[in-house]
Amino acid sequence: MRLAAPLALVLLVGIIWLVIARNRWRREEPALALPSWGAAMPSSLRARIAPMAWPVRAACIAALILALARPQWGFEETSATYRGIDIMVALDVSNSMWADDIQPDRMTAAKEVTQRFVAGLEEDRVGLVLFSGEALTYSPLTTDLEAVGDLVERVEVQMVLPSGTNMEAALLSAAARFDFEQQRTRVVILVTDGEQTVPGYPVEVGARACEAKHVRVYTIGVGRPEGAFIRLPPSQGGDILRDPFGQPIRTKLDEVTLQEIARVTGGQYWRAETAGQLQEIFDTIAQLEKGELKVSRRVRYEERMELLIWPAAVLLLLDGLIFGAWCRRTV
Repeated sequence: MRLAAPLALVLLVGIIWLVIARNRWRREEPALALPSWGAAMPSSLRARIAPMAWPVRAACIAALILALARPQWGFEETSATYRGIDIMVALDVSNSMWADDIQPDRMTAAKEVTQRFVAGLEEDRVGLVLFSGEALTYSPLTTDLEAVGDLVERVEVQMVLPSGTNMEAALLSAAARFDFEQQRTRVVILVTDGEQTVPGYPVEVGARACEAKHVRVYTIGVGRPEGAFIRLPPSQGGDILRDPFGQPIRTKLDEVTLQEIARVTGGQYWRAETAGQLQEIFDTIAQLEKGELKVSRRVRYEERMELLIWPAAVLLLLDGLIFGAWCRRTV
């Protein structure tokens, strides 16, 4: 609430001064001597009501003065426009994700970070692509973030066959999930720890497909540039994975290709050598890609003079009918 014309309250000070002055004058006025039998005379209803005329008139004038101060009640109008983003997470599930240079292993670390990332989204849509030698759309774009989080929890290495690393297929599969709607930002987060090992599938084709749909690709290289040996999980013996010649297989990180994908699509590339770094990268992407939010606020005030004018009118009517007419009648 506010008063649009607070200076009108100065008149209220004058009313208060008149009330105080009148009370003092009445106390100083000498009492009228009455006959001894006057005390026994019953006072009429009019005589008892008549002294209330002054307070009623003062209240009426005070209500009018407060009305002149123009009390106003305000309420806030808020309009918000949110335009979310579409995010496809392309997650490498090839054998190299068993490497334990990131504890407990690359796959587990990637899953945990992806789950936290999805849970932190709000009004965005998110989907999931799994890839190794081929790509599989594990979840289309959806606002059911809890369902996507549950799917990420079920992801395991070798869920997509054949083995290998086919980033071109991953990018094409992710790009196919987007339409040409221009009102939403479109992003692909490519998480991989290797290099393109499937011949005949140029990664540039996938990058250009994303670029054609105005999709930014953020590439994340998991692991160290020098690579790491791939150790099978305990359920499969826990031995180091070997090629047909018995040599240990070392996974390599092709940072040049990942950087080129990011460059072509207007995204960025990061390397994560620890689970903590991987978490920081996802947090950074969450800050970079925020849906457009426009909020406008306006406070509207409405006049509430009638809340005081109507009581003042009623008091004025009572003053005229009761104190101006009825109390002045003579018997």
